[in-house]
Amino acid sequence: MRIRITKSARRFGYLIWNGRLDEDIKRLVEGNNEFEVSINNISLGTKRVDWGYHRIYIGTKITQGLASDQIYCQLVFRNGRLDIATDGGC
Repeated sequence: MRIRITKSARRFGYLIWNGRLDEDIKRLVEGNNEFEVSINNISLGTKRVDWGYHRIYIGTKITQGLASDQIYCQLVFRNGRLDIATDGGC
């Protein structure tokens, strides 16, 4: 699944999606509310989904460290872990 990296997501350290994608995200993470997260093969530990605001906190250092030309990230859920990949790494 591909998600756009928004300006506010970079600023506040979240992976944010539109509420219309909630069902797709729930299917992707197999209904789990808490799971391991990694971004570009860097483990971030266990994170929780905030369904009310459609987001997962991944950290401001990570999101602010992304290049400004990286506008999308790819999400893959396997073996109980959410892998996030960006265009050029972080």
